[in-house]
Amino acid sequence: MAILNGTLCILKLVDGTGGTPTESLDLQTEGTLTITQEEIEVTNKQSGGFSAFIGGKRGGSISFSGYFDPSATGVQTLSDLVGSFDLASPGFTDRLVSFTFGTASASAGFIVTGEAIIGSLDVSANTEETVTVSGTLTMTGSYDMDFA
Repeated sequence: MAILNGTLCILKLVDGTGGTPTESLDLQTEGTLTITQEEIEVTNKQSGGFSAFIGGKRGGSISFSGYFDPSATGVQTLSDLVGSFDLASPGFTDRLVSFTFGTASASAGFIVTGEAIIGSLDVSANTEETVTVSGTLTMTGSYDMDFA
């Protein structure tokens, strides 16, 4: 049985939509992909007293975290993500990004590609600890999933 090492799964971003992310998000430590599908209840008298559902909207999100390095450069840095929430000078156009999440290629494990909106960012600065940034990307539109 082949077990995939989580260190190989990285998040890559590029400003705006329609681009091809080529560099990983700087100093990331965690990433979680969540795929969702809403359920639409269609329970009726013919369902024999059991709940019945059909599939509704599909979507997903990616949560991430990493260390904050204000001296790093490029649109893939956590510093740029934090700066994108400065409404006077947004770094990411309307907070939209193109992303890839997964291994370097589908043949190495899996890769998910699509577009997302930056839904949230948190900056944590505790006494005598490193400053970290975490956030969530909410997928918008369709996405592609490829597996080995």
